[in-house]
Amino acid sequence: MCFSVASLLVCCAALSAPEFQVQTSDGEQFYGRLTAISAKQVALETQPGPVTLSFDDVADITPLEKPAAPAETPSVWIDLVDGSRLLGASYEASAGRAKIKLLDQQVVELSTRAVAGVRLIDTSGALAAQWATIAEAERTGDLIVIRGKTALDYQAGVLGDITAETVGFKLDDEALSVKRTKVAGLLYYHPAGKKLPRGFAQLVDAGGSRLEIAEARLAADRLTIKTPAGFERTMPLDQIAAVTGRVQYLSDLEPESALWTPYASAAGQPDSLARLFRPRRNEAVDGGELKLDGISYAKGLAMYSRSEVVYRLPPGQFKRLKALAGIDDRAQPAGAVRLVILGDDRKLLEAEVAADQEPLPVDLDLTGVRRLRILVDFGPRAEAMDLFDLCEARILQ
Repeated sequence: MCFSVASLLVCCAALSAPEFQVQTSDGEQFYGRLTAISAKQVALETQPGPVTLSFDDVADITPLEKPAAPAETPSVWIDLVDGSRLLGASYEASAGRAKIKLLDQQVVELSTRAVAGVRLIDTSGALAAQWATIAEAERTGDLIVIRGKTALDYQAGVLGDITAETVGFKLDDEALSVKRTKVAGLLYYHPAGKKLPRGFAQLVDAGGSRLEIAEARLAADRLTIKTPAGFERTMPLDQIAAVTGRVQYLSDLEPESALWTPYASAAGQPDSLARLFRPRRNEAVDGGELKLDGISYAKGLAMYSRSEVVYRLPPGQFKRLKALAGIDDRAQPAGAVRLVILGDDRKLLEAEVAADQEPLPVDLDLTGVRRLRILVDFGPRAEAMDLFDLCEARILQ
């Protein structure tokens, strides 16, 4: 029994602390309150008693209750040199220091030497491929990326101070002040140097930010992590969407793009329709559980035909993609789609997936792949609106 005020507060904190599921790489599952997390181990208090696991054996850590998403939607996407991605509400920089307001309104600062690039507009769809091409090309200086009506353009130079209204940019010897409304993004040049060490895990927060973890410590139900690039962040446990180890679930990653295309498009089609039929993560298209052949799955992607998602794979030596593909039980007994999976535009799989077939096991070699594209196309009889699930879709090191 708790008697003192201090002990009462400890008891109340323990009762209110979120509970998590820890899944090991061999399929074991443990449920309870996290008490420690580090590169060496994960500890939690379960109903039968305390459990300590080597982090090498951990596949992922997920909350039993899905965290509430921030009220604010991202307006800037910041990629760090260690592969982390921050989704934020604002980005400014002065004298080599970046100031970022995250979606939870927390303001963080870091050196621009840790920033690889900043997108100031949503570059989903066709612009995503253009941004990727520009970002991945070799360069000898900073780039400012300018938005056009239908395409992106860029200019090499030196980035300066960045405010809410302007981007400082030096072109040759001329100092320019470019209106941010004209700027699609920024790419910082970093000369080749010592390669950063790989994180031991990756954290996805409620807002969709993805952080590589080099160090972690848990205290008073708040987790502090540091990325390989030196960025440090502290957050309450109820803002964690997932922590993944040697296994990375696609549904825990923010896709580079996610599109649905109607079978017959019409002029003036509302944007709300595309949002309604967008690919879903960790839930079926109606918001319920993913279900194939009578079995429910907590992890995976749900997509209508014709849909496409593209992922830029996070750093790490990911060698395989494993999943189970099928038509959701809600669409039985009809339905068929054509599933195409490409790695860097190289076809890895093409198969018909039909409701009258057993779910299709997917096991593909991803060695060297940087961008993964998953297309769920219309079936052989041009069926539309079929409900496709890619359950337990995960990449493995």
